[in-house]
Amino acid sequence: MRSPYSPLGILRQALAKPSLSCLIKANLLSSYIEFGQSLIEFGQSLIEFGQSFIEFGQSFIEFGQSFIEFG
Repeated sequence: MRSPYSPLGILRQALAKPSLSCLIKANLLSSYIEFGQSLIEFGQSLIEFGQSFIEFGQSFIEFGQSFIEFG
């Protein structure tokens, strides 16, 4: 048996009998989902920044090695 407080249960309640309480719960659920998506996008941006930082570090190491070879 499904819990009426699960995300799917809340949405089913909101569709079956759109009371104010159910609509508020569905709206909150939607806000939580949007917030989660924003967190995922932020995490992806952090990963991309980290990759750029690693590439910069590798370039810096290569520059240092060439400086040692010619120095």
